[in-house]
Amino acid sequence: MSRAAVLLVWVVVAGCTPLADSAGGAPTSATTSGPCPVTLAYQLPPDEVIEWSASGSTSSMTHEQVVEAAKRTNWVGGGGIWVALPPDGVVTWGTTTQGSKFGLFAYGGGRVTADARRVGAPTPPGFAAQIGTPEQGYGPPGFIASGLIFPENGCWEVTYRLDTGSVTFVVNVRP
Repeated sequence: MSRAAVLLVWVVVAGCTPLADSAGGAPTSATTSGPCPVTLAYQLPPDEVIEWSASGSTSSMTHEQVVEAAKRTNWVGGGGIWVALPPDGVVTWGTTTQGSKFGLFAYGGGRVTADARRVGAPTPPGFAAQIGTPEQGYGPPGFIASGLIFPENGCWEVTYRLDTGSVTFVVNVRP
């Protein structure tokens, strides 16, 4: 997928999301969607992620427009890993055999890994993560193809790791 296509998907998703509560787009608390405390972070990713996203675009968006789109996207990140989450924290795509795709940007070297556990229920076996390296993606910092296979619906806490950095979030997986 070209950078322009990645940016187009990112902008479309961002355009469908509400604005964050703070001017910086970075409320840090999670809210609940039923009994599942999904992550609604709306953090602003670092300039490296924004600039990388915009650099491959053929659209006429200005830097300021790209930043505004990022503020409307449910980004969560740190430690060199940034993930675009669903606007309401609810994952309704993917199956128990086909991975749920997340917009994952990483900068740094090495392999990104992920693990997950169920929140409020026993964790069944079968969680799998299919993630490349920044070098296999579009170059650091860059988009990396990643798919997470959740063996059951429910509330899941996911942790991505890259080198010594990590980011953790909660999503509600539904059919």
